[in-house]
Amino acid sequence: AFTYHAVTHPIYVRSSSTPQSFDIIFFTGQCWVLIDVMQSRTTGNNLSMQEYMDNDPEFLSILNSTIYFGSNVSIVTGSVVNAANSHTPLGLRWFRMREQDPRLPYNYPTADESRPVQVTAECATCNNSTNPCSYGGICTANQTCDCINGGSGALCHQLPLGDAICNPFFNTEFYDYDGGDCCGGSCEGPQCGLGG
Repeated sequence: AFTYHAVTHPIYVRSSSTPQSFDIIFFTGQCWVLIDVMQSRTTGNNLSMQEYMDNDPEFLSILNSTIYFGSNVSIVTGSVVNAANSHTPLGLRWFRMREQDPRLPYNYPTADESRPVQVTAECATCNNSTNPCSYGGICTANQTCDCINGGSGALCHQLPLGDAICNPFFNTEFYDYDGGDCCGGSCEGPQCGLGG
């Protein structure tokens, strides 16, 4: 996450598979918004998102049009003006944006709470103290998890149960013997029981 001088909260960035394109989440002053993929108009070289935010004059106008007119908004959280957790989008509920009224001079992005979206914001950067990797994963020097025991996801938090591969770490009664992957009688698939 980067902090941009135009806003008081961090801006969270996710790179897109398209070069020079990014998804960003930022705080508007009332809620958090996710902007659809936005592309740097800067040509000639591949800029990082931080360089884009610092050097592309169009970036501030994109922020302003999002904050005041709801432009480019994909989804939005409910209002967090008075909430103690307004400093982060983690753990908040997300919604489609309320339909805008073209007669108004400003259309601040607000949540249509009748249209929830099943999205969860998670911090993908590991830290052994505050955001550790799950299920024995190792937090590496670049703050990404090495999921050595078969878990998956940014923090190794997704269990590999029932995938027809026996993962010894999960071969316990608590994990139902890796979801049956380590039991020949209850496993289905070509690799049943392998590795356990």
